[in-house]
Amino acid sequence: RLLVIVVMSTDISFLGTCSRSKDEAQSIFVSTLVAAGLSCLGASFMIVSFLLFSKKKGVSRLVIFLALGDLLWAVTEMVTFGLILWRPEVFDYTVCVIMRVLFQFFSSSTIFWTFSIACWMYLQTFHSRRFDANSAKVMAIFCFIGLGIPALTCIIVVSGHMLVQTRPMMICQIDNKDYHFGVWFMPLITVMALTSAMYVRLMWHLHKSAAVEKKRREARAGVNSSMYSPVASTPHHHNDERSALVKRLPSQISVRLSLYILAFLFSWSLNVVDYFTQRVQGCSYFYIAIISNTVLQLQGLTDCLVYGLTNKQLRSKYGGLLNGVVAFLLSPILLIPIALRTMYVSLGCQGRQQSVTVANVGRHDSLPYARILTRDEYQDHHHGSSEDG
Repeated sequence: RLLVIVVMSTDISFLGTCSRSKDEAQSIFVSTLVAAGLSCLGASFMIVSFLLFSKKKGVSRLVIFLALGDLLWAVTEMVTFGLILWRPEVFDYTVCVIMRVLFQFFSSSTIFWTFSIACWMYLQTFHSRRFDANSAKVMAIFCFIGLGIPALTCIIVVSGHMLVQTRPMMICQIDNKDYHFGVWFMPLITVMALTSAMYVRLMWHLHKSAAVEKKRREARAGVNSSMYSPVASTPHHHNDERSALVKRLPSQISVRLSLYILAFLFSWSLNVVDYFTQRVQGCSYFYIAIISNTVLQLQGLTDCLVYGLTNKQLRSKYGGLLNGVVAFLLSPILLIPIALRTMYVSLGCQGRQQSVTVANVGRHDSLPYARILTRDEYQDHHHGSSEDG
């Protein structure tokens, strides 16, 4: 209560007007369009690079689901605000509801895919012996988190007739404040809190593990042997687990996944601030609204920067900065042809796998049955193993 009183009694007129003028609304629309366009480029680049170069295993699939959510969210926002700016007569209540539901689904999916990445890091770190990162069961659980929960919130919004079209913004919002908090901000704040907690514990554990590993290397090399002799004389079971942790989750991978989490927290934190400002003051101030919307829509671009800047192998594949920039700009055009080509190649491999290629038939009399090669075995057998998949 004291916090609410202090906020309500504070002069925050410098944040802009409370009522939204037409010019202010158009400024928000234009900034959102530009940011969404940049996110569309970034997400397309991530997906194209994944289809061309990735092994398509483990956490990389979660990252690409996140990029796909970023892409579809950006396209939804571009269509929404493009219609409002240039074809407002088309943007009636029905279209407004459809675009709002699409926004709800795709933006929520990016929240829960980021949460899935945090869960993957946590499980890979603390439960690696029982956690199979490539199993179908694990991926099914993550798909339910990333797609099922957003779909459930959309069903609740539509079936509850919660949406109204606002003026002069023309976009659809959840009218009831309690419903708005329940189906939108409560899941967001919960995910942000859980993700932050997992991130803090992961970073602390990795820091301690790296320190232990450094001491053990120095002890083995004979540096400061007297200082570390108690460590050397005690059982190493717990330290060995921490040493293995560093090997299981390389520093480059942990840094990259951590940056995805930080990008998510940065992109959504201002949106939470804007929400609580509305909740307390009864309106959304212009400067908070335009900054929070712009930063939020840049999530696809920030994810792309993390993906590219922390991936040396990807940079080497493109052969230089200029080639990478050209691929970045052309990625929306190249996305569909490359996706179709990848699908065709995948279906072709499955067809050849079905017709197979029986391993060692006639070579060993003791072989009681013919074993069909897996896709990876088939490719390794005929084409040799490839580091990039």
